[in-house]
Amino acid sequence: GEQILRSSTSVGSNIVEAQASKSEKEFIKYTEIAVKSSHKSEYWLSLVSDTYKSLDKNASDLVKEVKDIRAMLEASLMRARA
Repeated sequence: GEQILRSSTSVGSNIVEAQASKSEKEFIKYTEIAVKSSHKSEYWLSLVSDTYKSLDKNASDLVKEVKDIRAMLEASLMRARA
């Protein structure tokens, strides 16, 4: 539970940092960290889904949301790097 909380809140906090960044380089740095944290969140949620079958539906829905958020972050990175 604690690892999911850490990685999930890291995604959000790094998105906020990226939005408040003063330079493109800083924006890219924080967005990359958010993407990495989203991978960790997906891992932990998948582990919960596989381990606790009663939570499978909720965890699976959250994994989809994490993937959607990551896709948006990756698109932002591509635009920032172009």
